[in-house]
Amino acid sequence: MNAPVEIEYVEVPGATLWTARQGSGPPVILLHGGPGLWDYLGPVAEMIDYLATVYRYDQRACGRSSGGPPYTMSGAIADLEALREHWGHERWVLLGHSWGAMLGLAYALAHPEHTRALVYMSGTGIYADWREAFQANVQARTSPELEFPYPTPAPEGRGMPKGDAGEAWRSARRIACLSYRRQEESFQNSLPFRRRSSRFLDESAGACRG
Repeated sequence: MNAPVEIEYVEVPGATLWTARQGSGPPVILLHGGPGLWDYLGPVAEMIDYLATVYRYDQRACGRSSGGPPYTMSGAIADLEALREHWGHERWVLLGHSWGAMLGLAYALAHPEHTRALVYMSGTGIYADWREAFQANVQARTSPELEFPYPTPAPEGRGMPKGDAGEAWRSARRIACLSYRRQEESFQNSLPFRRRSSRFLDESAGACRG
């Protein structure tokens, strides 16, 4: 039987973030991909909630979370750090998928003192040389009639705004998604980021082998 899920809306500077908590034990935060999507890692939480206190959230301006620009990597890290402080954990494990893996790595580099471990799940790596081929593949598979490659239906439990409000809601999420993606590209192309990431991953691998 899975642990009950507690929903909480947490106020952070400039946004209100939808969060979920379940289980007991050492804290683990799950970071969804996108950018511009919302949490879909509930099944992962159910797999480990007998071992850990598992947190999930919708990132700023995504899904059930509000929040305005700028949509930057530093802002995403700050939101994550604000959640850690709100829940009162000194250190926690970060488990990120896709874009969330990049965010988890960036957080770990910015706050190693608060990072107990990082689970890097299907991330894009520390080099951006894959991106050109990826974009070409997306364009080849995307109908030219589609103005935006990511659908924006409301997640379960939230009503889709109607009329002008609905269009404003969708536009805000398009802007957030594109801004996050540009930040990811810039961050990934940064030489200091690649050097620090390589060292961090090498040290982590050595600790696991040891």
